[in-house]
Amino acid sequence: MAHQPIFRYGSHVLFLHRRIRICIATTDAPVVLVGEDDPPFEGVFEFCSISAGGSMAAARRIASGASDIYINWAGGLHHAKKREVSGFCYINDIVLGILELLRAYPRVLYVDIDCHQGDGVEEAFYTTDRVMTCSFHKYGEHFPGTSTQEDKVRGKGKGYADNVPLKDKITDESFQSIFEPVRHDACHRCKF
Repeated sequence: MAHQPIFRYGSHVLFLHRRIRICIATTDAPVVLVGEDDPPFEGVFEFCSISAGGSMAAARRIASGASDIYINWAGGLHHAKKREVSGFCYINDIVLGILELLRAYPRVLYVDIDCHQGDGVEEAFYTTDRVMTCSFHKYGEHFPGTSTQEDKVRGKGKGYADNVPLKDKITDESFQSIFEPVRHDACHRCKF
């Protein structure tokens, strides 16, 4: 079956195969097909187009000054990786939005407050100091299995990924007492 392009980003063209395969045209590396945990569904191509397109449009509007807040209700798919569908995330709209923001800004701070660690976004920017990822998520052995404070990044990206695993039943006050200092430190390290 033929590939259908989703987006052009510089020299890269992202494709979503009709059989639910995500790849980047400029790489020869294998792509992990959708498995049992991430089943194909009717309209997945359209959903991915809406999700990614919404985040990219949001980033462009913010960068141009047309908006200072923008919500993409179809977005937030932070588990998809460059060559792997994961956690019901078929495309990582957040990464595409951040790439758009990097066209206009020298650095981007990404704060993730989902129950699960934002592993796909962190992995996408492992080797750069232009993106600071800060993930507040549930502690424990659950999906995606990366809920520790361990900094896995390398090279220039070392020190630009904060993971804050939180225990069950944390109160709003306790969360705020943790969130504010971590956010402040992340902004300071990124020179925001």
